[in-house]
Amino acid sequence: MNDVPENTMNELPTQDLEKKAVPDGLYFLHPEGSAWIAARFKDDELVATACEADAGTHQAANDTWAGIVPQDTDVELDDEDSCKEIILQVMGEDTFPEMVVVTKPAPEYILNMYDDGGSSHEVDFGTDRPDESDIHSEIEDWVEDGDWGEDGASVSVGWSLEEDGDEIDDGWYTVEIEPSHSCLIAKATGRDSRSCGDEPDDHDWTAEGEGGCTENPGVWSVGGTGMTFNTHCRKCGLHRHEYRTGSQRNPGEHDTVTYEMPDNWCAETEQ
Repeated sequence: MNDVPENTMNELPTQDLEKKAVPDGLYFLHPEGSAWIAARFKDDELVATACEADAGTHQAANDTWAGIVPQDTDVELDDEDSCKEIILQVMGEDTFPEMVVVTKPAPEYILNMYDDGGSSHEVDFGTDRPDESDIHSEIEDWVEDGDWGEDGASVSVGWSLEEDGDEIDDGWYTVEIEPSHSCLIAKATGRDSRSCGDEPDDHDWTAEGEGGCTENPGVWSVGGTGMTFNTHCRKCGLHRHEYRTGSQRNPGEHDTVTYEMPDNWCAETEQ
């Protein structure tokens, strides 16, 4: 919800009363049995007010006034000291605070995302503050919508969350893009008639005969947390070489997979 425009509210002189802290922004006072009153504060000062009657008159000439009327999404102010100070400055010392409800527009949340390549994206959550899972989900959707090629990628995205224009949280989140296995397999086989198909699940993978130790055939350590996994299809012989970085990786480094079709293969040797 927008702040009250300067030209739509009655400007008030500052008061010399001892004031308590009132966060900047727009508030609505709802005196029992009376119409609402809008009040805007800045730097602990009451700078402008408007009441329902003024709104009706003004809206006829300028529809922008509709942006500062109470809404269903407004929330009741739960800071008792600030609430009393607002009532005191707007309605005077003779008002009973318990007879007035003070509400304020619910804060609005904007998620900003950016990657190392200079791309950015913004998501407006409205008055619903996103939690960490919501933020990660939006980042994943944005990244997965990009074109990363058939080899996959590891994309680090920086993000910041704004509440009414003020940054309240930030961080980084990495999205792993899975390689396009069907494209890689099709390219390796060249549509060879021996191939079982273009999807990994079309093949009967085994690590037997791929070296390594007895307990983990086909598995090799390549330093740090990096590991390679070698397998092949029992039926068509398609070879698969997987590299996994583990927890230690350089920026942009990601898990990879390659496929290779042997020149000669006899499935009977697997029997």
